[in-house]
Amino acid sequence: MNRKLIILTGTSSGLGLSLLNLLLLGEYHLLVFARRFFDFQEEAAQDRMASTSFHVCDLINPNFESLGHAIELVPENIEEIVFINNAGVVKPIGYIGSISERSEEHTSEL
Repeated sequence: MNRKLIILTGTSSGLGLSLLNLLLLGEYHLLVFARRFFDFQEEAAQDRMASTSFHVCDLINPNFESLGHAIELVPENIEEIVFINNAGVVKPIGYIGSISERSEEHTSEL
């Protein structure tokens, strides 16, 4: 059994969701934090040999009691911990303008 623990945040959507789906195929222990989870993720986790622990948590306003409980679930034989912090809020999401509407100087900064 692999003795690596991966702590992953921000798996509700986007890159974090894709990364979680990929990591569920591996043999390492997973400690996952997100605002929400999907049934298919928990079903996939049940088929794994290594432990997987899902915790609903908004890291903008964390519940430290819940985080403490999550840490208690970490297997004792872990030799390496990898922390991937993917949690975040991107605002605004939406149309912000056309590049052709911007000055040449602004466009070159992009």
